[in-house]
Parts: sequence; structure tokens; C-alpha cells
Amino acid sequence: MFDLPINRPDEPNRLIKHKDMHKGKKALIILGGPSGERWQEVCGEINPDVIITTNSAKHIPANYWILGENLNRAYIGSLENNQRDKRYLKVLIGDNRAKYKLVNWQNWMPNLHKGIGSVGDALLTPDRFVIRFNRTWRDAGFGLRNYRQGLLLGKLFEKRAQLGCRTDWSVGGVVFQALHWAGIIGVSEVHTVGLDLCFPNGRDKSHHWWLGLPDYEVDAFRTEDVFTSQYGVDTQWDWVEAAEYIQELRQDFDLAQLDWKDHSNGLLQRMKVWCAHETA
Repeated sequence: MFDLPINRPDEPNRLIKHKDMHKGKKALIILGGPSGERWQEVCGEINPDVIITTNSAKHIPANYWILGENLNRAYIGSLENNQRDKRYLKVLIGDNRAKYKLVNWQNWMPNLHKGIGSVGDALLTPDRFVIRFNRTWRDAGFGLRNYRQGLLLGKLFEKRAQLGCRTDWSVGGVVFQALHWAGIIGVSEVHTVGLDLCFPNGRDKSHHWWLGLPDYEVDAFRTEDVFTSQYGVDTQWDWVEAAEYIQELRQDFDLAQLDWKDHSNGLLQRMKVWCAHETA
């Protein structure tokens, strides 16, 4: 089931079967920021038809779960007894209550130099209704209602070199893939919670509402200069860039006639980004 096709690493023929499956309905995307703990409260307010969970929110009964992460580095680290990587993997794998699991195809890249096969085969099993997806940039032909070459990636972190970061990464993470997927399955209204993009508890760098995931810290991606205070909250420069990129996406949502309201009450609300829903 997980043999990679020669022409594409993802499974567009399986993905496309879900196009417009929930046309005209309402979706809730549950993300990892602290406000995600209020997902049941938001559910009660909006009464969604579709629930999309992401990354470690796998314990929530959902229609879809999306893993945007490429876990190869963390998996190798865990085999080398890196305790942070072990904690990271522990909350991402295991029992998953979503009906369909959409997983970044890079988790099936063979780690031949380490002799450990592939992360996907090690962490997932064929009976989980797993569908591989690709991630791609927003280009001239991009639209929120079509899959084409993959699910949406955030733009590359522009301040990376200025802040001394050694590794490139895309801002925003899995939220963009989840929003794009909501558009593909045809919903007319999408809500998000857990998209705080800040550290509401101060500079202790704790961000995720589920227990066990390591806090943000200086690592292979981040230098100390990545952490900053902006708009009255403690945050990261890549999160500020993610919010700015979301501001640019308004035209794409208008063209798709997809209404988005974020209930996180975090950086988006502070920056008055167009999708920010003011909560009491």
C-alpha cells in the first residue's frame, strides 16, 4: 500500500475522491495552540458538520486528521536516544480516532543512510485509511477548491538568515494544509481554534494544549532571536510572518467563496487579521 509511485509520491486519485464530499457544510479545524483546549466549547457554538484535527490532536473523534510534519529527523533522533525527539514522537503516534488520516508523503522517504527503512512504515499501519499528500507552494494556478500538485504550504521564513537560523522552514505549519483541505472537500464555512501563534502564558515557550509535547526552544531551527514580543504578546517572528501571509490569502478565500473565522483569540486578533473572530 505504501510503495511510492514513480511519477508522484502522493496519492491524488485517492484524495480527489473526497472533493466536494461535504459541499456547503461547516468545518472546525482543531490546532495545537493553547486555545485548542476550548474545542468543545467552539463546537457547541458553531455546531460543525466536519471536524479536522491536526498533528497531536489525534485523540479527538474526527472526520480527518492531518499530519503535516516530516518526522524523519525526529525519528532518527529518537533512535539515537534523543529524549526530546522521543517525547515528540510519543504524542504524534499511537491511537488515532479520526476516520481518515492524511499524512505528508515525506514520512515514507527511505532513511537508507541510517538503515532504518522509512518513518511512515514504522509509525503507521495500512488499516488506518492513510492517504499520502504532497505540500506545495501557492502559485499562479492555485485555488482552495482544487488539489493539483498538493496542499498549501506557508511561504518560506524570510527573516531566517537575519536571525541566524541554519535551516529553512515554511511559516504557519499544518494550518494551511488543513484550510486547503477544507476547501477541497467543499465546505462553505471553516472555523479554527488553537491557532494562537503566541505564548499566552509568557516567555516560558509553552504553546501546545495537549500534554507531553516539548516546549519551543533553541534548536536546529530556532535561535534565541526568533523569539520576540510583538503586538502585546510573546511570539516568534515566523508566527508574525504566518499572520502576515494569512492577510495575503483573503483574496483566495473570497474567490473560493469560503468563509473563515478564527476563534483562537491570539496573534491574529491582535493584528486585526481579516479572519479573526472576536471572542468574549
